Amino acid sequence: MRLSLLVVVVAAALSCAAAASPPAGGKMPLTPDFYKQTCPRAERIIAEVIQSKQMENPTTAAGVLRVFFHDCFVGGCERLRADRVQPVSPSPSTMRRSTSLFRATPSTPWSRAKLALEMECPGVVSCADILFTGLGRAGHADGRAPLPGFSVQELVALSGAHTLGFSHCKEFADRIFNYRDKKDGKPEPFDPTMNPSFARGLQGACKDYLKDPTIAAFNDIMTPGKFDNMYFINLERGLGLLDTDEELWTDPRTKPFVQLYASNSTKFFDDFGRAMEKLSLLGVKTGAEGEIRRRCDTYNHGPNMPTN
Repeated sequence: MRLSLLVVVVAAALSCAAAASPPAGGKMPLTPDFYKQTCPRAERIIAEVIQSKQMENPTTAAGVLRVFFHDCFVGGCERLRADRVQPVSPSPSTMRRSTSLFRATPSTPWSRAKLALEMECPGVVSCADILFTGLGRAGHADGRAPLPGFSVQELVALSGAHTLGFSHCKEFADRIFNYRDKKDGKPEPFDPTMNPSFARGLQGACKDYLKDPTIAAFNDIMTPGKFDNMYFINLERGLGLLDTDEELWTDPRTKPFVQLYASNSTKFFDDFGRAMEKLSLLGVKTGAEGEIRRRCDTYNHGPNMPTN
């Protein structure tokens, strides 16, 4: 499945997922046509902005996924601070340099989409829903949310997002430089769980990472521009980049799910879609519980001010 923009990827995955039940406690249900009357072109505007940004910068989709997990999983997607995210330009090779994945700039897809939506229908579409539109659920207000609970299988499925994006050398340097066995402390040339050719290639590419901390590697060296199940196939071959990636393969609790998704891409897409849907529903604020931010990088009334 060729990746052109995140909205297409996640929408395709979610096409296999069941519709979510309305939130408990009498909250307003989330619905894909939430803005049908108040801002009927909202979904099209968001899709066009993200698609345009993806064509301009092919790492946009990976950046969107990173925001979704790192911002949303930790504290709920309603605390989105989207204007700080600017995906960097890729290089044709596995290794590339970047100034930062997170740059404060008005050219981010969130800023562009919010500006376009404010011109179309001021004060209607929340920043959370700019992110969630591709996930098929709308009706969030912006706020904060608690830590979620996911099953082991759901976490493995979500880890499949590492089929996109990259990691800086410092994040896996302890696997390829001055490695010591975790059991007896014996020095090794690199983590022995890694494919030797892969490890040596990373050593060469990352040799100057202390001088240049922006050097990075694709999380999936085989098909870095495709949203597929190659991430799990790579783990079976010793091609996991991060220590946490490798642990999915060596941990008996997660290994069966790695094997499942490596052998069945349809199952991975289905489970990934369901897990993403569950993640998108965490700590939802609706109605007067939150606010429709005028800008996605700040609260309308300050972090401790009432929002209704």
